Amino acid sequence: TVEDIVLDNNSKILEKPTYFAVCALFRNQARYLAEWVAYHTCIGVDHFYLYNDRSIDNFECALRPYVQGGTVTLFHTRLENAVGPQLRVYEHCLDISKEKDTRWTAFIDIDEYLYWNANISIGSVFDKFKDFSALQLSWVHFVSEKQQIHEEEALVTETYTLREKINHRKQVSRKSIVYARNVSKMNVHHPTLIQGGFCTDESRTVLESCVQHGPVRAEEIYLHHYSTKSYNYFQCKAL
Repeated sequence: TVEDIVLDNNSKILEKPTYFAVCALFRNQARYLAEWVAYHTCIGVDHFYLYNDRSIDNFECALRPYVQGGTVTLFHTRLENAVGPQLRVYEHCLDISKEKDTRWTAFIDIDEYLYWNANISIGSVFDKFKDFSALQLSWVHFVSEKQQIHEEEALVTETYTLREKINHRKQVSRKSIVYARNVSKMNVHHPTLIQGGFCTDESRTVLESCVQHGPVRAEEIYLHHYSTKSYNYFQCKAL
């Protein structure tokens, strides 16, 4: 229902169109939100649609400067289903991106950081993919070089710098950046495109489908995935 997702009282939806937006659902991620938003702003993301899933930490304090500055549009969800919220949120965000005619919308999580050459403008990065409706991104996992029991004091990107080996490895699922108007349905990891829409990865070749499995491609544009972080964090996340 409409009441499942409500706009935060201090937030607003931008009237002007955006080139690149990020959509994410989060719960109890206050420790990481400010770094995550700041990082993506630095590499060229225009706007964030963030959906709070019943957090009980101080997420509002972490996001307040970005909400007040108009960088973040914050929503609160009232979705109890353990599987449904992400799909419902993605559907909601997809509708906004369609209405705003946002050229690119990334559907990722707070433990995932988009990576491309920050010295190149975001327009130059994505001009290579202008003929495509969806870009599939591979994950590359990062962990700490030492045994990390407790939460880190430094930034996530400064603490977890040990990158996994990806030689010859295949990935069964990826995350997506899409042109919303060419998407009929958004799934957790991939879009369903309208007829005439094409999917690719960083190779810029046409994929048979957006759910195609294949080798990890992580040279130009991909996701740094900090899924486990400290041991204590991992235990809490598992619970």
